[in-house]
Amino acid sequence: LFLFGCASIKNKKNVKLDDVTKEDFKKAQTVKYSNGADQFSKVDIKETEALNEESIQRLDDPSDIDTKTVLDEIIVNCYEKDFKKAFELIEANHDQYRQHPIFWNQVGTCFMLQGKRRKALLFYNKALEFKASYSPAFNNLGVMYRNENSDQKALVAFTRSKKSNNLSKTPRFNLGNLYLEYGLYNHAIAMFKGLYNVAPSDIDVLAALGTAYLMKNDIKNSINYFKKIDDDFWERPYVGINYAYASYLNNKKDTAKEILSEVNQNKLDDWEEYYNQIKNQVGVK
Repeated sequence: LFLFGCASIKNKKNVKLDDVTKEDFKKAQTVKYSNGADQFSKVDIKETEALNEESIQRLDDPSDIDTKTVLDEIIVNCYEKDFKKAFELIEANHDQYRQHPIFWNQVGTCFMLQGKRRKALLFYNKALEFKASYSPAFNNLGVMYRNENSDQKALVAFTRSKKSNNLSKTPRFNLGNLYLEYGLYNHAIAMFKGLYNVAPSDIDVLAALGTAYLMKNDIKNSINYFKKIDDDFWERPYVGINYAYASYLNNKKDTAKEILSEVNQNKLDDWEEYYNQIKNQVGVK
């Protein structure tokens, strides 16, 4: 909190009074807030296209963003773990952006990425003070609750985020994944079909639809969505394992073996037990 104390005069060390000018007492002009400020500069990456304008969480390299505003710079530095630079930017630009909910939302996310939950919560709520229906803040609260395994609270937060801005894609994506985790495949399909209509090349959207239809035992539709995913992505457990199982259920045992053999076993993590089950069923040694 001390970052945003009070002084608008520039911090000059060892400044003589005779050197102080009127410029030192000028307060930075507040930048007018507009809804367009909530979107990132365009990122032309097809595999994550569903959320490219709203979130950089799924980007392999956050620096792929063409940072055209200081708000872009702040969040990119936070995701790159350069928190010193991020907070220097936050301090330097507080006066200009102090009335922007996105500014406080970015500060909250920087703290969340540092694992400072209480401070993150404080600044997400600060964003909501400036705009009570601010969708990104509700969404980020949902992400925070998910990280804490408080899924009921996450559901409420994601739902409020979606209702606050029905055009926002990120809460739909997060709701869809939450529904998938609990086997609510019809709810998940409803969320992801909307995203597919605007982002038909997004790998996670395609994999989610393939998985949801697999849960529904609609193997034909499951295969149709998995087929749209380039084989370079079969190494991802949530793609390769489910695609292999759908192929197996479609009586394509050799195809299932081929796909499963591409899964990166060094990145299985929570998928290891499921991988071994499908591996045994398919017959991969």
